[in-house]
Order: sequence, then structure tokens, then C-alpha cells
Amino acid sequence: MTGANTITPVKSPPDPAFRLVTFGRAVLLGPGEVVVLPAGKPLALLTYLRSSPGYTATREQLIDLLWADSDPAHGRQSLRQTLTRLRQALGNHVLAAEQEEVALATTFFHDREAFLQAIEANDLKAALSRYGGSFFPEFGTSGSTRFEHWADGERSHLRGLFLRAGEIAGRRALATDPRGALALARRLHQEDPDSEALHRLLLQSALAARELVLATTEATALETQLHQAGRSPEPATTTLIRLVRQEGTDEPGSPSAMAELVGREKEFAALLAAWDEATRGQSRVVHIEARAGLGKSRLQSDLAFRLRANGFPVVQVRAHPGEHELSGSLAADAVRALAELPGTAGVGPGFVPALISLYPPLATRFPHARAAAPVPGLLHQQGVALAELVTAIAEERPLAVLVDDLHWMDPASRQILASAANRLGSARILLITAARPGDGGAALVPGTLTCRLNPLSVEDCEAFVASVASPPDAEWTRRIAEVLWRMSHGSPLLATEGLQLALERDDLAVTDGAWRVEDLDAVVQRLGSYDPLLDRLQSLTDDERRLLLTLSVAGWPLPPAALEDDVPGATPARSRLANLEARGHAAQVGTAWTIGHDEMGAAMLAQSSAAEIEACHRVLGCRLAKGPAPSAQLQRAARHLVLGNAEEKLGGIARRWFTAKRQEGDTRPVNELINDLLGEELGTRDRIDTLRRGLPIAIRFGKSRALVAAGLILTAGLLASILRQGKAEPPPPEATLLYVVRDHDTAYQSLFRLGIREDRWRPDDSLTASQAELVGRWREGSDPSPTPA
Repeated sequence: MTGANTITPVKSPPDPAFRLVTFGRAVLLGPGEVVVLPAGKPLALLTYLRSSPGYTATREQLIDLLWADSDPAHGRQSLRQTLTRLRQALGNHVLAAEQEEVALATTFFHDREAFLQAIEANDLKAALSRYGGSFFPEFGTSGSTRFEHWADGERSHLRGLFLRAGEIAGRRALATDPRGALALARRLHQEDPDSEALHRLLLQSALAARELVLATTEATALETQLHQAGRSPEPATTTLIRLVRQEGTDEPGSPSAMAELVGREKEFAALLAAWDEATRGQSRVVHIEARAGLGKSRLQSDLAFRLRANGFPVVQVRAHPGEHELSGSLAADAVRALAELPGTAGVGPGFVPALISLYPPLATRFPHARAAAPVPGLLHQQGVALAELVTAIAEERPLAVLVDDLHWMDPASRQILASAANRLGSARILLITAARPGDGGAALVPGTLTCRLNPLSVEDCEAFVASVASPPDAEWTRRIAEVLWRMSHGSPLLATEGLQLALERDDLAVTDGAWRVEDLDAVVQRLGSYDPLLDRLQSLTDDERRLLLTLSVAGWPLPPAALEDDVPGATPARSRLANLEARGHAAQVGTAWTIGHDEMGAAMLAQSSAAEIEACHRVLGCRLAKGPAPSAQLQRAARHLVLGNAEEKLGGIARRWFTAKRQEGDTRPVNELINDLLGEELGTRDRIDTLRRGLPIAIRFGKSRALVAAGLILTAGLLASILRQGKAEPPPPEATLLYVVRDHDTAYQSLFRLGIREDRWRPDDSLTASQAELVGRWREGSDPSPTPA
């Protein structure tokens, strides 16, 4: 609009001579960054004009804005003086003033406008760089109340835009630049320390950057802040703090605790992209393939940290070398972990029996269901039921299932998981598997997206060293990285072990977050002679070595009771485990313990003699068989006893195993159950026959004890009749019963050949007191009496 008392908005190009800075401070800068106008009413007027539509305001607006405490005449005089000062500072061409309006005749850089333009263009990086703090801070003079109110509104609006842009940028940076995300999260938290959401972002960034000490400290600060404010933490905050407590146990200053993921940014971004697709309603399956020690487990763990920190459910299971012969063991672990998540109750009733057959304790959640019978096709049923379970859970929130070390997985679990993976459809599920190259580690389903990890480069090793602590200079970093690369052959695992060994030997040191070394040439020479795994194992005490060998021989997570040493004066297992865990040799899985990584276990076994390994198997088998134990633990105990050349102890385990399986409703033949107990590799014909002959009839044939007792009496009578016909004096009933008890097969074969029906068996009515006592002792699994002459 134009007229006698209006001014046409400026269309001239910006004047590069001036820069108006209003974020964090208020100042007009001229050439060479010289201050042309400090904070004051002239700068306030200029800022208001520069921020107004068309860069125009009426004289009355400006007077009310800055001289409201003056009478009209004095206010107009003050405005004229201020405009004169602005022309003197900026030049006559900058301002255009008519009778009723004042406007800028030219433009110049204004950080506020640049910030808003970047926000509108969704250029978050530029927007964050433009925002330098609160808008026009700490200004107040007489008569400027309206300007202060306007500035307060602008300050709040611009700050809100900055915080929202920062949170979005911070979450994006978590995937590719954890350190940058952490720096931004700190900046956002300082800008708004009361925001619970931004405090969560700080915790998430600290976890992603492996700053576990910082994460633990900030989690405590957040809890204290909420308590003092009388506020309960939001559910996402509670989950995140719990995660921080779990992950914040690594030893501060160790490479494993501090080093961020390096050389895997592309693969990590691919996993996050697959997760984004899954959250939009299209399941995704990704397979990570890498040689031992190249970081496939770390890649999965970092993704799990990220998703859990954002409040999403994550299930992590891992196959173990000691469980390869245990049919369905990994699938059972998956069901156990999944059953702990909300949504399990949504599984259709028709799928529950197959799930219970995989994981019997699930029956407590479904008291009216029974385990599916072990019939042909059961593995397929279990796979379909597993797909139903994960789909039901994903109905509530997108779900990530991470399966590590696929190459150790038992064949039954592979078939079950493959069947489930083929049925995920549009469920909001991301399934990630990881394995070493080879047939045993192939992807579960055809067409799976595969991420192959390559060894680290020298540049990656430089980034790794710098992520642990600040290096003195680029030359120092390059030389250490080169020797580390040669020593580790690009393996992140061996690089971490090498740095840890250098710290333990004081060849390197970290002080106040910076690397320290006195003689670089000598350190480089010593690092080049390292064999990280073997050298670190040689530093173990006898007690630690014995414990680490036990974990290596087991090849699966051991309960604490199986790790207590019987050696007099030995250090308690808990203390030794804590030391091993701090150095990366051992890891806790729930309440159980396992070897820190497979390569460490392989090195431990290579350093031990066959006799040491056999003795360790024997001790493990005896420990695992003590007291009440679930059927899966009895399987492991039996295998360890066989490998420990202690088969004479298998009888008692076999009886307990059969009792447990019959109680679970498993009615398979004896030989199949024995084969399950020992596994295909150890279940030889001779071993199966020996165990079968040693089982009581009640267990072997699955009949009730009352019916078995009746069968014994009837068979005893049959034998007595045969003896009478031969005119021989029959033995007393007790001796006949003993004979029957000692030759179970003959007794039952006789009953079945005679066609005696079960409904004609009458157990205890005709037993004498002594016979009843013998049968009672036999029922308990003990020998009724000494062998008769």
C-alpha cells in the first residue's frame, strides 16, 4: 500500500556492511566486526523495525514501544533524536521516515531472520548454528515495557523453535554421529534444564557415545530433579534410567566402555533404516555376516541400546556353542524372552500348546493349556506359533528381535525361526540375525538384506583410538593406529584387547580424558609384539584361569551355583567374575555368566590340556546335577558328564529327566527321550541301551506305579506256576519279586504276550506286608534288597 503517509517496503539487496546480532547478545556490527551500536533504545528500535513485516512501523507504535512513560511531545522528540543517531551510525540511506511511518530503506544481515529462514527450509544444521542464545537478552529501560513484552514473546517463540529443531537433529545424529548428538544434547539441556524429554535425549546420546559414566551421573541428576519437583518420571524416563543402570557397569576408562562404534556407520544407518520401515507396518529381516571379532555383536548391541533408549521393546538372544546339540534351545530362549513383554496374552489359544512345548514354564500363564504332543510337523507348528507370538506383541509397539551367533544354533531352532520369519508379513517387526560366514550361518530366509562387515582400516583405527581418549597430536594418533591395525588385522575385538592390554601393562595411560605416553617409539615397538588374547590370558591368576576355563568349556551361560570353586581358600566366584567382567573376559546374561566373547573362549581352550578340559566337564556335570534343576539343565549336566568320562553318574540324571518329561506330557518312546537327553552326537546306540536298561519300569513304560506293582505280582505268580508244573519248589514271593524287578523287560514282555488287560490288574490288595515294603522301595528308585544268592 502506498500514499502520502506510507512507505514502500524495501526491495534493494542486503547491505553487507552491517550485521545485526540478537541471539545471546544484542549488538550491531560493522566492517571488521566493529561494534556500531551496543544494546540500548536505538538498537531496540532498529531490531523492532528489522523484525516487523515490511520492516515498517508507525511513529506512534515506536513511541509506545520505547517511550511510553513520556508525554506525547517528549516522546516524539526522543524518537527524532534516536532516528538521527541511527542515520549517523548507519548512513542516511538506511532509514526512510515520513510523517506517520518509519521504515528501513535497505536490509542487512539479521541472525533472527537467517534462523527463521533455515527453519522454514528445514535446514536444521544452519538453524542451530544461527541460534546463539536468548533473543535480545537482558534489556530494560524506563518506558520500554511494551518492547520488553514483545521481546519476551519473540524470545519464547524462537527458543521453542530452536529446542524442537535441536531435538530432531539430535535424534537424527544418534545414528551417524553419537559424539555430535551428545554435544547437541548438552546444549539443549543447558537451554532448558527442566525439560524431561531433553534430559532423556542427553541420556540416550551418552549411551550411544558409550559415555556410561556421564549417563549414570545424569540419570541420578534427573531422578533427583524430578523428586525435588514432586513429579513422577514418565514411563519412557523410567525405562531409560533402568537401561542406564544396566549398561553403566563397564569399567570407566576401558576401551570397551568408552570407544564408540567406528567403521560401521554405514551398516548402522542401514539397520536404522530397516527399523524405520518396520515401524511403518512392513516387517524387515536383516542378516549381518562377519568373521569372528569384526563387530557383529557390537553392532547389534548398539542398535539395542538405541531402540531401548527410545522406549521400544527389544529381545536379544544368542546361540552358544555348548547348546548346538540341545534341540530347540535357542527357540526356547526366544519364547522365554518374548513372554516377558506386554502383549503375550493376545496370542490365539490354538497357538499356545506349541509355545508351551517349546518353553514349558509358559504354562503358568495359560493354566488351561497343555503342551503340544511331539508329533511329526511339530517344528512347523512351533514356528507358526512363534510368528503369532511376536505379531501379538508388535500390535502394541514395534518390536526388534536380535539373534546373534546363528552358526551355533541347533537345527530344530533354525527350522522354527525360519518358519516364523517367513510369516511376519506386515507386522511391525525387525528381525536381525548375525553369524559367521558358512553354511551354518546362512540367513534364515531367502532374499534377506545382508550386511557384510569388513576389517577396519587404518583410518578407522585412528578414529577408534581418538574415541577412547584425546590424543596428543595427529602424528601420535597415526603411529599408534598403524601398529594397532597391524596387530589386530583390522579386528575391532583384537584392537580393543590390544589397547586394554597396553593400559594394564602401563605402556599407555589415560589421564583426565587424554592419552599419556612417555616414549612413543618404545611403546610402538612393544605394541607390535603383542598377541592380545594370549597375552591377556597369561596375566590371569590361577583362580581366574580356572573360572574362565569353566566358562569356556561350558559354552553357554552358567548359573552362579555352577561356578563356586571347591578348592580350599579360593576367592569367591562373585569377586573373580566381577574382575573378569571389568576386563572384558566374562559377561553377565541375566543372573547367569558366560565367556566375554567366543574368541577368548577358543584361546582359553587352546591353552588348556585335554585332561584339564575333561576334568572341567566332569565337575560341571556334577554341579549342574545337584538339587532341583529344570530339564534343560539336566540335559547340559548329562552332556558334561559324558564329555568328562563320568558316565556312571548318568543313571540318576536320566531318571530325573524322564520324570520331568513325563510330567510335561511328553509320551515319546524311551530311546527318543534318551537321544534328546544326550543329543545326536553323544546319543550312541550302546549309551542309549545302557541308560534304558537302568531305568525303573514305571519311568520306561510310563505306567502308573499301581499298575506296575500289579504287573509284578501277576508275573511273579506266572513264574511260580511254571516252576510248580516243572515240579520244582517255587521260590518265596520276595525272591520272585526281586527276580522280576531285576529283569524288567522279561516281566513286561510276559504280561503283554499273555494279553493281560490293564483293567484286570489289581495292585496292592493281595500284597503281603513284606511284598508291599519291597514294592515301595522299588517305586522310590532304590534296590529292593541285596542280590539273592
